[in-house]
Amino acid sequence: SGMVMIAQQPLDEAEEVFVVDHCLTFQSKDDAAAALEQVPHLRERLLAMADADAQEAEASTGAVLDKVKGLLASYAVVADPSKPEEKTDVYYMLDEIGSRLRRRKTGIAAALQEGQANFKLVPIYSFDHRMAFSLAWPVRDVKSGEILFADHEQGWDLDQAQVDIKDSVEEGGSILPEMKEYSAQAALTALIAQSREGDASSPAGAEAQDEAAGEE
Repeated sequence: SGMVMIAQQPLDEAEEVFVVDHCLTFQSKDDAAAALEQVPHLRERLLAMADADAQEAEASTGAVLDKVKGLLASYAVVADPSKPEEKTDVYYMLDEIGSRLRRRKTGIAAALQEGQANFKLVPIYSFDHRMAFSLAWPVRDVKSGEILFADHEQGWDLDQAQVDIKDSVEEGGSILPEMKEYSAQAALTALIAQSREGDASSPAGAEAQDEAAGEE
């Protein structure tokens, strides 16, 4: 792909953090097939990010995964820290922003993303909210007009020849996030708003408001 991210304004290392959604999350080919069937225009979006022919929009799940395999990443979920061997592998693909932030190995983008990376990009999984997303932030101050990119993190460089994605998982065996398509930003915004409302309604918050009113 030749598409890259370019800073439209200066970015301060100490102040900027961005939420990046995962546009596809799956444990098995059945999971991926269900997402491609249920989420409107997801198939077309994945193929577009992989620079695949739009006419392949009716391609099988296996064919779509093959087209986007260079953009897939993975993480392991361990429910019991005392049993790290009992892990569940989860595969995901970042949205358009995240996919452009990743340093590419080939193509025009790879030639443009030279030198030391100026961004960090890591996946986050919340057991409390069953939500997966990634956080991105600059590792140094960035000037306007700079190309933004992050180096490969653990789980990005999947050896596609060795990856054996299961056809399906056992009934009740899925630990996939419930809010998995295009929802992390909206969900986090709602959680932050709820937290702020709770602070405002607390006794301490009421006392602060009363004192401010008295000073007026």
